[in-house]
Amino acid sequence: MLFLATLTPVFASFLSITVRTDKPSYRGTEQVYISGLLTYDYWSVPNELVSVLVRDAQNLTILIVTRQTDSEGKYNYTFRLPEPSKPGTYTVYVVAEYFDLIATDQAFFEVTPVGTVYIRARARTATPTKTSE
Repeated sequence: MLFLATLTPVFASFLSITVRTDKPSYRGTEQVYISGLLTYDYWSVPNELVSVLVRDAQNLTILIVTRQTDSEGKYNYTFRLPEPSKPGTYTVYVVAEYFDLIATDQAFFEVTPVGTVYIRARARTATPTKTSE
């Protein structure tokens, strides 16, 4: 007996999110620009929420925000590093959920210490004054 089955291809849908910063390293209390893209099966996902979390070099959370993607599936956020910023590698985590799928990504950036500013006073030479006799 011959049994024939109809094979139906099954495609798994997938959700993808990206994250990046505008620079690989920052000094002191500079502004950090975070951006990324949310896609579902290669199509951009508009008007969905993206959670952003930033941890410093000691793994302490310094930022938690939620952003909404625009009409092209893009999101962004700008924040200023706290004062004082601890030098080292910082991590940006992002997560989004869509159709019961969860996508995550992470990016890294360095924070370098702000250099010490030295102020040197100029030596002033005294101008002799005339005295009348």
